[in-house]
Amino acid sequence: MGGDNDWGFSQTPESLKICGAIDYDTFQVVSGFAGDYILIVEKKNPNPLINPSLVPREYIDQPDYWEIDLVGCLIGINPPPTRNCWPLSASLAQHMGKKGIKLVGATKTGQWDLP
Repeated sequence: MGGDNDWGFSQTPESLKICGAIDYDTFQVVSGFAGDYILIVEKKNPNPLINPSLVPREYIDQPDYWEIDLVGCLIGINPPPTRNCWPLSASLAQHMGKKGIKLVGATKTGQWDLP
């Protein structure tokens, strides 16, 4: 009782998830409300079968540039017809390097420097 699978739905084991790095078209970093920054990532003509997410890397010490991976996972063969996850956004309050960030996609990496 009270678990994630109380409704009797089948769960996909983590080993069956198909995820990997995906590319983006553009990104920008904008100022937030409390002096922090927000990362916004755009992609034109995204694959509706891929659920994108921004995954910050973990560090023991604050790096010069905090790397954030753009990862996509397949969601199945029949996505909802109105599904649109783009643009992606994420607060950088807990994921800012000393000099800025790097957005890591499948074939390119973008860098943003703190002002």
